[in-house]
Amino acid sequence: MRFYSSTSLRNIPTDRNPTTIQVGANVTILQGTAPTIVTYTVPNARRALFGVVDASLIVTVVLAAGAIATLEIDITPNGGAIQVAARRETVAAAVAGDHRELTWGALQLKAGDQILILGSVGAGGAGAIHASGELQGVEYDA
Repeated sequence: MRFYSSTSLRNIPTDRNPTTIQVGANVTILQGTAPTIVTYTVPNARRALFGVVDASLIVTVVLAAGAIATLEIDITPNGGAIQVAARRETVAAAVAGDHRELTWGALQLKAGDQILILGSVGAGGAGAIHASGELQGVEYDA
C-alpha cells in the first residue's frame, strides 16, 4: 500500500513560527481632521492572515451642515498604490448618537503590504466623533 502526502511536516501555512497580531486604538476625531486609527505593515519574509478587521464610529458632537464622518479601510500592496478596500459614512450633519460599523472578513497580506484604518470628519464648524479600530490575526513565515 502506498501513501501520498506532503514531503514536509508543514501541513498548513500558519503552523510554523506564528506570531499573534492584535492592534487596536480608540480616538476622538474633531471636525476637519482625518487621522489614522490603526496601521500595520507586514514584515519582510512574512505573511499575515487577519480574522478580524473591525472599525466603528459614533457621533459625539453634532456635525456641521454638509459635513460627514467616515471610516475607511485602505490597503497598500507592496510596490503599489493605496486602494480603498471598504468605506462607511454618516449622513450630512449627523446628530449625536449616529453610528457606523465597518467589518471585513478574512484578509491575507504578503510581505510589505500595509493596512490602514482611517477616520475623518468633514470641515466646517463644530462636530466630533469617537472612533475605534482593531486588527486581529497571525503572522507567519512566507
